[in-house]
Amino acid sequence: MEAVEFLAELALALREYRYGDIRDLTNRIDPFGFNLSQIKKTLSIMRRKRRFADMERTAGIFIASGQNDPVIRRAPSRPIFWTGRTAAAITVGRE
Repeated sequence: MEAVEFLAELALALREYRYGDIRDLTNRIDPFGFNLSQIKKTLSIMRRKRRFADMERTAGIFIASGQNDPVIRRAPSRPIFWTGRTAAAITVGRE
């Protein structure tokens, strides 16, 4: 799935409270087709809707594809921190 199409579908699914569709959408993305701005927007949309598990999983997909920007690398630790698991967040953030 192309980045522009993914972002539109993601925003629509979140606006319509179709949270179950997010995993299906992320399963269909091509992480190599996203630029840094699109990755940041994806993670930001999920963060604003407090979809922390989805954000953590999606960041993992981008990290596994070789994206190593600090914003992306820190993304998996943020949901852990926001849910009150501070020690775990610090450990993940150091990796």
